[in-house]
Amino acid sequence: MSLKGVIVTSAPNLFCQHIVHISLNKFDHSMDRGILMAFREAEKLGAKSVALPALQSASNQMKAKTMKKLIFQSLKQFSVLEPQNLTEIKLVTNNPGILNEFLKHESRGRRDTNTFRKSTPVRSISEKLKVQIYSTDAHGNEEIGRKLKERCALAYNDVQKEESNLHLLDDSQIENLKNLGFECKTKVDISCQDGSVQLQGFDFGGISQVYGKLKEMTKAAEETSFKKSDSFNIPFNRKSGKDTVESSSPTLQSIEWMYGEGKNWNKYEPLLNSEIEKEYQNKASHFTRQDANGNKYFIDFTRMIEICLNDNGDNKSTSKIKRQIKTKDLTKTQSWPKYWDLMSEKKNLKVIELKQDSLEYKEVEKHFKLSLLGSSVFIRKIQRIQNKSLFLQFCAKKDELELHNPENHPNERKLFHGTSPYSINQINENGFNRSFCGKNGTAYGQGVYFANESSYSLRYAEPDLRGNCYMYRARVLTGQFIATSPDTKCPPKKPGTNRPYDSGGNKNQGIFVIFHDAQMYPEYLITYQQHHLHKL
Repeated sequence: MSLKGVIVTSAPNLFCQHIVHISLNKFDHSMDRGILMAFREAEKLGAKSVALPALQSASNQMKAKTMKKLIFQSLKQFSVLEPQNLTEIKLVTNNPGILNEFLKHESRGRRDTNTFRKSTPVRSISEKLKVQIYSTDAHGNEEIGRKLKERCALAYNDVQKEESNLHLLDDSQIENLKNLGFECKTKVDISCQDGSVQLQGFDFGGISQVYGKLKEMTKAAEETSFKKSDSFNIPFNRKSGKDTVESSSPTLQSIEWMYGEGKNWNKYEPLLNSEIEKEYQNKASHFTRQDANGNKYFIDFTRMIEICLNDNGDNKSTSKIKRQIKTKDLTKTQSWPKYWDLMSEKKNLKVIELKQDSLEYKEVEKHFKLSLLGSSVFIRKIQRIQNKSLFLQFCAKKDELELHNPENHPNERKLFHGTSPYSINQINENGFNRSFCGKNGTAYGQGVYFANESSYSLRYAEPDLRGNCYMYRARVLTGQFIATSPDTKCPPKKPGTNRPYDSGGNKNQGIFVIFHDAQMYPEYLITYQQHHLHKL
């Protein structure tokens, strides 16, 4: 036992990492100080929880009531220190007498217990971690330390967003967000006055979860505020027995519904088109209508057909229907990404080389290098692909997935795709195409392959004569996933629907296969040269 009266040992074959031992001889007359020392040692170890099982053994020398008092004194003293790691302390005993004594404290001393709970430190993310490196030579220590810092810098995510509706959140909602951040290992800083939020952490999935919850809260708060308002912008009114459309929604105006078959398709009139789209967006299974001649029609959104019914309600005739985007109209109303460079109205494609000191460049570089796994590369340039038609198709498909998939389901991912120098112009102009199937393997089906990690896509990035390799960091709609096999040409349908799964592949290996061209947008092209890195 050390001079402090407290020593830490390992815990072989036990469901804990450490055991903190307290000397009863040293703390015989100040057991509260001994327990406090144990809590402080646990905090230094970075422990999140502690079980205090020594109550029964100590009860041989002192009464349960005295031990209870000392333990709660230690807890109060420890909470004043504002610990960063230790947030849960469990009292464990198999002695009924001691258990009853502590339960008395709960029932009789509510005021004291509540006061103590309020002084419990707020859960927060520790910003510091002490790392000890052991090596046979000093140079090795420095090199490992440098590599560790580089990897940490690459892995650390710092996301800053502007949210106009933050002022609608109350204190309890903000506290809930911060608690969620703690669970997701994400530091959350919210400034309602500035309308800004900053999310930091190593787990990008955790950051995405917190941000998704934030968007959900602000959207609900906005809807509540809107309902309380005296003025309403009603998309559909009925005046004098006629329908009038007052909606300025680009989505309603830019979607076109048609009926027919083969090359013969007819457009629905604008008002009816808007009503059909509205029902579709509300996830209705069907829509009924009646034309000027009194004919009744039944539109089945599941089977994408329109049935003309006779007076008895029987099937008179059937037509196929389809939903498509009006590209020309949407181009006029579409708000392009704020970070895009200006483009002329007639130009569809523009390729922009990013500046190395820009935040956009650094974000893509960081994501690319983070998962190289021992490979060393020299990035020659990163280009942003601005393709209007591909972007519109991608946005329309994303809207469709968000309508049909569960709410808050992560439909989009940023994934890598290695390619040959001969495919670049084709991809920039026309996007990823399943006609490329086989170039990046067919282990999980006949589609376009993407990977979570850039290291996987390196093997498919074929160098040109100058040694340059090419890899896309793409926006990909993976939606609802299902494992697929080499002979998969199209994913199977989801249970109880006529809609297929959105992507296939091998999720455990971070490989996604896409079978629909509109689900992929080639956002960034990374040109690099690969070198071999000697591992330490």
